[in-house]
Amino acid sequence: MLDRIRWQDQAEAFGQHPNADISYMITDSEITLESCLSLQPKTGGGDSSSKKTEALVNTIIDDMLQQVPGPYNHEKLMKDKVGLQLQTFFIFLRSKLC
Repeated sequence: MLDRIRWQDQAEAFGQHPNADISYMITDSEITLESCLSLQPKTGGGDSSSKKTEALVNTIIDDMLQQVPGPYNHEKLMKDKVGLQLQTFFIFLRSKLC
C-alpha cells in the first residue's frame, strides 16, 4: 500500500503546467550537484585530506545514482494515466449516484 503513495505533489494539483515539475527537478539537481562540487578541495595538492574529501564526494554521488530511476516506457505510462483518469471518473460518478 505504501509503495503506491505518491510522496511528491504533482504540479497540476497547484494549477501549474506539468513542465513546472521538470523545471523544479532541474533546479534541484543543479543545487545538489553544486553542493557536491563545493565539497571538493579547492587546492590541487595531493595530501590525504583531499583524498578523504574525494571519497566523501564519491560516496554521495554513488548514493544519488542509486536513487535515480531507470528508463521509463512512455507508452505504458500513458496507458496507466488513462486508467487512472477512468478510475477517478468512476469514483466521481459513484459519489454522485449514491
